[in-house]
Amino acid sequence: MEIFSGKVDGSLDVNAPYQLNGMVAGDLNALSGAEITLNGMVVGDLIVLKGAFVSINGMVNGAVIARGGDVEIYGHCARLIIEDDSSNVTVSPDAFIGGER
Repeated sequence: MEIFSGKVDGSLDVNAPYQLNGMVAGDLNALSGAEITLNGMVVGDLIVLKGAFVSINGMVNGAVIARGGDVEIYGHCARLIIEDDSSNVTVSPDAFIGGER
């Protein structure tokens, strides 16, 4: 698993196990094969495609967009959009979506 603790200027595509402890200044695209643990921050949107898994412990300033992938939200995001009914989305009671639990 790659562990990243710095800053990415712009968007990032991930298709393998990845732990983000830093910041992505654009969108984070979870492609098929991605297994992402987000402990840091995504300034843009987090897009989760079919065959990807993301666990959000940190913050997404934009929307979490589920397009067939699996998402667990424990942290914060501005919005949650489920575009594909095959997505498996779990939201913890302690998570914040749009500033509300």
